Amino acid sequence: MSKEKTEHEHVALPSNIADLFAAGQAALEAGKLDDWDKDFLTKNAARYEKWGDETYLSAKQIEILTRIAGKAIEATDEAA
Repeated sequence: MSKEKTEHEHVALPSNIADLFAAGQAALEAGKLDDWDKDFLTKNAARYEKWGDETYLSAKQIEILTRIAGKAIEATDEAA
């Protein structure tokens, strides 16, 4: 019987995870994040700072972080 992967299982962190956190921080500084995104970013950035590549992030959390990082690109486009 094959086991289906769920969003709660550990997944390997993307190689650009530090870049995603940095972009998220840029979006935060640009005022592009709502309160939920701010809380998510600060909580998980603190965990990543403490644990580095040993940090557990689910596939869903990585998806959210990627969405937040995308807001930094939007902020850059608006500033140009």
